[in-house]
Amino acid sequence: MSELNDTSALQASDEDLMVAFQKGDRTAFDLLYVRHMVFVYNMLLRRLGARWRDIAHDITQDVFCKVLERRDQFDPTRGSFRSWLIAITNNTRCGVLRRTKIFIQSIPSSISERLPSSLSDQMTTKELLRGLPAGEQKALELTICEELTILEAAKALNVTVGTIYNNRSSGLKRLRKRFLEQINSHSKAINNKE
Repeated sequence: MSELNDTSALQASDEDLMVAFQKGDRTAFDLLYVRHMVFVYNMLLRRLGARWRDIAHDITQDVFCKVLERRDQFDPTRGSFRSWLIAITNNTRCGVLRRTKIFIQSIPSSISERLPSSLSDQMTTKELLRGLPAGEQKALELTICEELTILEAAKALNVTVGTIYNNRSSGLKRLRKRFLEQINSHSKAINNKE
């Protein structure tokens, strides 16, 4: 599978290509990139919104850099390449969002102009996680704060990957709701003063 024109390489499964890449076949990685780059970009664009196209592009590149760096962590007996790639994509996206605090920038400008600059500082991750059900709180702490992969978090908590996905998803929904409630409450307080 060392040449891009090799029919067997083009017809190989993602998992076979990843194993070949783990053994040093760079062409196998190139094929995986070509097969999945648009999928990863579109997934990020759906999550971030069209307004963040450039960031979605940058995160897509970060995802494939992580695939390069973590190639030895892929195990085809534990799941498909695509699920592994989705986990890397989600973890990378969350890490970027957390580090850049992009969620503050996504607030409509009419509200964000009236927010005190310290609002984002007041809402630390630990404070936001307080009050969530224990499973959701732990799943978010491990995957966001400690930057563990979904698989690593599942192993650490001795639960299934599906449980981590569900707890993480539910927890993020609750956090979004709580965050929007805080913004709305702050916005109402400002409007009442005017």
